Amino acid sequence: MDRWPEARSHLLFRLVSTLGTELLGIPPGRTPFFHPAALPSNRGRHPIIWALALGLAETTSTFFLLDEGADSGDIVSQTSVATHEEDDAGTLYEKITAAAVSQVQEFIPKLIDGSMARVTQDQSKTNYWRQRSIADGRIDWRMSNSAIHNLVRALTRPYLGAHFDYKDEQVRVWRTEVVEDHRSHLEPGLVIGVDSQGLTVMTDDGAIRLVEIEPPVRIKVDEYL
Repeated sequence: MDRWPEARSHLLFRLVSTLGTELLGIPPGRTPFFHPAALPSNRGRHPIIWALALGLAETTSTFFLLDEGADSGDIVSQTSVATHEEDDAGTLYEKITAAAVSQVQEFIPKLIDGSMARVTQDQSKTNYWRQRSIADGRIDWRMSNSAIHNLVRALTRPYLGAHFDYKDEQVRVWRTEVVEDHRSHLEPGLVIGVDSQGLTVMTDDGAIRLVEIEPPVRIKVDEYL
C-alpha cells in the first residue's frame, strides 16, 4: 500500500478529469479507491492531518468506487479507527493501514465474484476539507495548549512540522507536551521555562512544552515568541 494514499487519490482524480470518464470504464465494476476519513463526511485534502489537528476522537478507513467526483463514489467498505492523545501523523497512518489491509482481504473476493455491496453516499452529509498551506502550520500562541499540541502531532514527521518564527528563522516543532499552568496574567508567547525537558511557552489557557524543535535555538526565559 502506498505511504500517503490521500495524496495519490487526488492525483488520480486530476488524471480522470484530464482524460475523461472513459478511463473509469476500463476496469469492470469500476475501481475501489481509498480515503482515510468518514465519507460522505470529510472529503477532500489531508484527512489524516485534519483529523489530528481538529482533535477528532476517531477517523475512518474508507474504500469507495472511483467516479467523476472527488471522493464521491459508492462506498464498498468502512471501518472506524480510534485516535488517542498519544497518536501523531505516523502512528495514526500505521493504524489506518492495518485496518485497510484487513478490509482489502475481506472485500477483494467479493469484488472478484461480483457480490460486493455498494452504498451510495448521502450527499446531504457531505463536507470538504480544504488543502492546507504552510501558513496553516504556523503556531499562534494565542491558541489553546491542546490546539497547539494537536497541530504539532498532526504535522510531525513524515510531514513538514508545525513551526514558529524566531529572529527571522523558521523553527520546526516535532513534539510537545501540554503543561497545566494557570498564570492567566502572563501573555501568550512568553517563554516561562528552558531546561533539559524542553522550552515552555505560555498559551491562551495554560502552557505548552516544546520537547523537540529544529534547528536548536538559544531562547531565554522571559523572551516572547
